[in-house]
Amino acid sequence: MNRLSKVHLKINIPVVNRVQAVEAAGKLLLSNGCVTTRYVDAVSRNLGSEDCMVISPWLALVHLQDEQHVMQSGMGLVTLHRPVPFDAGEINLVKVVMALAARTVAEQMGQLDAVAQLIARPGRMNRICRAETEAQVRQILNWKERGR
Repeated sequence: MNRLSKVHLKINIPVVNRVQAVEAAGKLLLSNGCVTTRYVDAVSRNLGSEDCMVISPWLALVHLQDEQHVMQSGMGLVTLHRPVPFDAGEINLVKVVMALAARTVAEQMGQLDAVAQLIARPGRMNRICRAETEAQVRQILNWKERGR
């Protein structure tokens, strides 16, 4: 099963800073019944921790290991209208925020594997950043290499 085919999407979200970017990803999971408001509050408070980090050029990953605030497993991806700085590290600007919500460690490992596959394919993040519609992002997420 391609976990990325079930990602909740919202694109071209206008934000002015990393707090708003993380909140947008968390609220996407909230609006789809995956998490509680406490999940959104917690990930916003945990900026700069291992729960929220830039993992590749243009991509920040948000997750929280707190089953009590996860109602059902889900993945949310938001693209930002303009990139925002996330940290002082080498990879600074973020245009895509992916939020993970998992009820079990096994589910979270599967989600992290899907994210790894997403960033492992050259050019895929750049195409997601340039996508103008949710349909275009969905097509990029569902793309499979020939022979796999």
